[in-house]
Amino acid sequence: MWVIDTFPPAPPPKGEGRTAVPVVFTPLPLGEGPGVRANISPTLPHYQISELKNLMHLTASPFSLGNSFIHHLDPRVRLGIASLFALLIAISTQFFTLLAGLSYALFLTWMTRLPFSPLRKRLSTLNLFTLLLFLTLPLTTAGLPWFTLGNLVITQEGCTLATVITLKSNTILLLLTALVSTLEITKLGQTLVGLRLSPKLIHLLLFTIRYVEVIHQEFQRLIQAMKIRGFQLHSNWHTYRSLGYLIGMLIVNSADRADRILAAMKCRGFHGQFPKYPRVSLQPSDILFSTVSISLWLGLFGIDWL
Repeated sequence: MWVIDTFPPAPPPKGEGRTAVPVVFTPLPLGEGPGVRANISPTLPHYQISELKNLMHLTASPFSLGNSFIHHLDPRVRLGIASLFALLIAISTQFFTLLAGLSYALFLTWMTRLPFSPLRKRLSTLNLFTLLLFLTLPLTTAGLPWFTLGNLVITQEGCTLATVITLKSNTILLLLTALVSTLEITKLGQTLVGLRLSPKLIHLLLFTIRYVEVIHQEFQRLIQAMKIRGFQLHSNWHTYRSLGYLIGMLIVNSADRADRILAAMKCRGFHGQFPKYPRVSLQPSDILFSTVSISLWLGLFGIDWL
């Protein structure tokens, strides 16, 4: 179990006294791995609540903070089902299989009750890319002409290819969001260790998930500092030199943070290996979900390949 000390509160606004932060860190039950849940008192001043929300945001995905049926499934089952369906959708060429997979992914998303705003942001980013495919593939893919716009020939094969790519990408994104993004980082690491994957790759994956947002916040802080000092983007050497300094400072600060993180981990007894926790047996809900999902997968596989 991790031990997290309450960090010193920010200086209170004028007229307010300095009070202790009433935060309760509750350890997770045995078998769920290391981690904490924080109960924030509504009586906290706004500046302390903001600090605590930032801490919770960096240690948990917005999709993992749920209490749905999917959230309570065994991580091994969720990773296995997500991998099977993602592989099937990626190699499928039948529209029926793609539409059935998309329907299943939408059903899982509905069951998981994912927060709409982060999900909409993910889908918007992906579909901006697929929109470019619809603008280019029908014009550049050889095939039977569908219709013409002046000198531009729109081919059926190009539209079909863009549609297939859109269906596949959206289905896989929804599947991974519903089944994998709802996992806490610690549970994901324990599951990958249990699957006998490379510890170095697991460390790299977990540190990337954990600290990519930290590096992004550091980048935003440096950008804000430059704007306060009157920096504006122009096509001149001063802009190029300033952007070079920005990238250099980001690398230096990231390396310094990495050294401090390594020292903090060593102080807490980290020796390069994941701690082992007792295996948790599959529950009836895990077996039911696996049976239904694998039956559907076999049916779609048979339709696609027979």
